[in-house]
This record gives sequence, structure tokens and C-alpha cells, in this order.
Amino acid sequence: MPIHQYVETKFKPWDTYPIASTFYSGPGRIVAGLAEVASGVVLTILAITCGWVDGRQEWRKQIAQHAWQIALGLGDIGRGFVVFVPILGNVAIYFWDNAFETTLPSTDPKEIEAIFKVKKPKESKYDEKESIDWGTRLRGELDQLKNIKNPQPTSEITHVIVFSAVADCNGNLPSDLTLEERARAEKNKQDDRQRLYRGITLAKEVAALKARKKKEELTSELIKNHGPIIVYNGRDDQNAALRTVLNSAEGIGDNILDYPKEKFQVIDLKDAPLNTKGQFLSFQTHLNSLSNTTIALVSHMFHFPRIGRMIEKYPFGTDLKFYGYKIDRQRRLPNARENEQVEITNIPRYISQGDLLSDPSPRITYASPRSTA
Repeated sequence: MPIHQYVETKFKPWDTYPIASTFYSGPGRIVAGLAEVASGVVLTILAITCGWVDGRQEWRKQIAQHAWQIALGLGDIGRGFVVFVPILGNVAIYFWDNAFETTLPSTDPKEIEAIFKVKKPKESKYDEKESIDWGTRLRGELDQLKNIKNPQPTSEITHVIVFSAVADCNGNLPSDLTLEERARAEKNKQDDRQRLYRGITLAKEVAALKARKKKEELTSELIKNHGPIIVYNGRDDQNAALRTVLNSAEGIGDNILDYPKEKFQVIDLKDAPLNTKGQFLSFQTHLNSLSNTTIALVSHMFHFPRIGRMIEKYPFGTDLKFYGYKIDRQRRLPNARENEQVEITNIPRYISQGDLLSDPSPRITYASPRSTA
């Protein structure tokens, strides 16, 4: 029996499993082919030698048979190399089977496909078309916010919530950002400072209204008596940076913190998530006693579609009214469009996970009868 037939017969029972079949059809066939070539060469040499010694002509027929054996061996070597590469794929199948305790009963592609269909991952609650619809809807919301001027300050405001950004008030970025997040944040490392500045400016305008003074006439005593509380709840590093600045006589320049530190309420998130959801959860703990009052919300414009969907999801206080004060309404900051796209991508996922409501709260107002940029 030719060697390649012996190997094929020897391993045939294992052909139902790809890894064994590959051993026969790849390395096993190469080894069998090498053996055939070697034996054919040796037998050819012996036939030539013996035929020359005894002078018989039978050696010519034997040489032809041995040459055919050599040809079969070379063919097996070629076939072995051709199918050698799939061994890697079958090794992967082998480890997949062991990891998931799945045995492939056949190499029939239809049967294998049927097995893996059972393991198809669970589909998301929103499909691609729904994502496209969400994108259209959220872009429409942002365009509408862009066209609405910020409301005039009102003396009804008792608290100004400044949502922390990515950097801290000194422009320092956290170390755990991804490369993509860092590249985007590097374009505007003053985002937190911009929010604080807008919140303080608004709080001083409210204090002037309550004191019935012009903003230029305000004193520290008037602000202490009439100014709203500025609420800030960021990461530990952001809170530490702000507390350091509040305790410093120099502030961080540009008179950004010429607002009494006693009027700041800096809240630590502690075990809450380090995101907008975590901030709202901390409001439920620290601001839940607020009642029948008006709160100003300060952040960049791209942030408000998310904020608006959290007010009713994570409610705090009773009978509260909210005004939204948008920064960079005209989208002039270098990373404004990128940040909007991130929100457009993430908000549908957060809604699907149950972290956001589908619709923004009707209690948040972005305009007033008299409005200003």
C-alpha cells in the first residue's frame, strides 16, 4: 500500500474534527510525501545498480514504477503545503471549542453556521435606523439651542450649578483619558474655567439685581448677603484644585474668583460615577432640601441635551425651576463640533441603558422675554 494511502486510512476516523483532519492533510501529508520521495529515490538507485550488475532489462520497468512513487510523493508535499495555512484557523476553532464547551459535530458549513447562530449576540434596543433618527433629532435640538439666546438673569435664582468639565480650573487634564479624549480636550483646556467664569458672572448679576445695585457697585458684603450659592461637584482633582484657588489670595487671574468663597458649595462625588449622572446623584443627596426656588444650570451648549434628560430621571428638591445658560452657543471653540458628535453618539446608548430619559425635561427654560447672548 502506498504510504499516502496508509496515512489517509490511519487518520480517516478523525476527519470529522478539523484539527485532526488538518494534521493529516497538512504536516502529515508533507511527511508522507517526503517519505515517498526518499523511498522512491533509494529504490530507483537499487534498481539501476542491480540491473547493471545482472544485465536484466526488468530494472527499466522498476525505475518507471519508482519514478511514479517519487511523483506521488512530490504531489503530496505540494498538497501538504497548500493546506498547511488553515491549521492556524483550525487551532483557533479547537481553543474556541474548549473555551465555550462546544463540539463541532461536522465540518458541514451549514451545520456550523446553525451552531453559531445560537450564539448570536443580543441585539441592542435601538438599531442602525433608530440611531440615524436619534442623530437627526439631537442635531435638531442643538441647532435650536444655538438659535435661542441665554435668558436674562433673574433675582429668583438662589443657586447656580456649574457642571465641571474635563480639565480642572487651572487647565490641567486628568491622566486617565484615552488618546482620543486627550486629543479632543487639548483643544480647549480652559473648559472648566470657562464654566466657572460664566457661573460667577451670572451670580454677580443676580446679586446686583437682589441688592438693587449696578454690578460695578457690588461689594463683597453685598455679594455675601445677596449672591446665590455656586454649586460645583467635579472629580476629586477638580474639587481639590478649586478649593486651593478659593483659599488663595491670587485666585487664577482675570478676577475670575472675585466671589466670596463662603458662597461656593463644592460637593465631593465620593462613590458616585465620575460623570453627569454621578453629579445628579450627588444633587439628590446634597440639594434635596431645596424647595420652590429657581436654579441656574451652567455648561457648554453640547452638554445640555444630556442635562435636560437627567432632570426628571434623577430628580432632587421640590417645585424647582431651571434656567439653562449655554456657553459657546455659536460653536466657536475648536472642539465644539467634536464634543457635539460624541454626545450624539452616546446619548442613544445611555437611553438604551436606562441612564437617560428619551425626552428632555420641560422644566428647563433656555430663554426669557428679554434675552442676551
